[in-house]
Amino acid sequence: MLRKYQQWPAIALLVLAIVFMVTPSVPPFIVFILLIASAVLFFISSRGSYYFSKAYKIFKAGNFARYEEGLGYIRKAVKAGMPDNYLVIAASVMMQYGDIEEAKKVLEPLVGSKDKQTAALAKITLSMYYFAYDDLERAIELCESARDDDKSEDRNLFVNLSIYYLKSGKRKDFRKCVKDAMSRFPSSPAVADMQAMMFMIDERWDLAGGMLYAMFESMTPSFADPYVHMAMVYLHYGEIGKARKELEKAAAAVFTNISMYKREDIEAMKKGLETPDEALECTLAINGNAPAVAAGIRPEWHKGEIIEDMSLLPGFPPEPDFHKAATPAKDDVEGESGEVNTELTEADERWLERHED
Repeated sequence: MLRKYQQWPAIALLVLAIVFMVTPSVPPFIVFILLIASAVLFFISSRGSYYFSKAYKIFKAGNFARYEEGLGYIRKAVKAGMPDNYLVIAASVMMQYGDIEEAKKVLEPLVGSKDKQTAALAKITLSMYYFAYDDLERAIELCESARDDDKSEDRNLFVNLSIYYLKSGKRKDFRKCVKDAMSRFPSSPAVADMQAMMFMIDERWDLAGGMLYAMFESMTPSFADPYVHMAMVYLHYGEIGKARKELEKAAAAVFTNISMYKREDIEAMKKGLETPDEALECTLAINGNAPAVAAGIRPEWHKGEIIEDMSLLPGFPPEPDFHKAATPAKDDVEGESGEVNTELTEADERWLERHED
C-alpha cells in the first residue's frame, strides 16, 4: 500500500538534480543520472495509479467481457501502492466483482486511518463484507461508527445502513435512517427506492408505486431492487401479469457479490407467479412477508388453488393511478414536497456504477 511519502525519494533526487544544475563544479553527467533516477522512481511510485486508471476505464464503460482484466489491474494497483482513498475504491470494486476476502484484507488496515474520511469510507465498504455473510450486527456496527465517530455524510452510508436495519428487523431505525437520507439526498434514486420500501412497510402502496413510477420515467436502473419492489406493489393489487414483467427485468439486471437480491430467488418468485397452481400462494406469501421480501429475503409457498386468469387475481384492491401518486403530498413524504426528483448527481452515478456488472 502506498503511503503519502512514497514519492519523496523521487522528489528529493529531482531537487538535488536542479541544485546541481546551477553548481558549476558538478559534472553534467551526474545531473543526468540524477534526473534519470528521479524519473524511474516517479514511474515506480505511480504504477498503482496507472493500473487503477486502466481498471477504472473498463468498469466505467460497463465492458462486462473485460471485467476479469479490470480486476487484474485492480490487484496490480493494490500491490504497487496507491493513496488510501484510491485503495478504498479499489477494495469496493473487488468486494463487488472479485474476491471479497482480498477486499477485506485491503480495508481492515484503513479502518484505523487517522484521516476520518478515509476511515469512514473504509468502514462503510467493509460493512458490505459482513452483509454478504449475513453478519448484520457487525455491518451495522461499522456503519454506525462511520456515522457517529467519523461524522460521515456519505450517501452510501445511509443506503447501506437502511438495508441493514430493515433486514435485521430494526424498523424504527430503518425509518429514521431513510428520513435522514431523504433530507440530505432528496434527488437520489437510491434514496427514492429506500423511500418506496418505507411506504410499502407502512402499507401505503399507492405512494410506493408512485415513487417507483417516477424513477422509471426518468431512468432505467441496471440493478434488480426497484424492479422487485415494483413487482411487489403490483402483487398488492393482484396484478400478477405486470408483476412477472417486473421480475423479468429484475432477473435480467446486474448482480454482484453484495447484491441485496440473488438472481435465483427472483427467478423462483417469477416461476411461482407463472405456475397456475402456485401463483395465488406465491402472491399471498410475498404480500404477507412484504418487509422481509423488500429486504431481499425470498418467502416460502406451496401449491394451492389453480388460477385460470394469469394476469389479474380476483378479490384484490384496484390498481391506482401511479402517475398521480408520483406527486405525493408534503405530509406523505415527511420533509420533501412536490414531484419526486430523480435527477442523477455525480454521487448517484458512482452509486449506480457499483451496481453494474
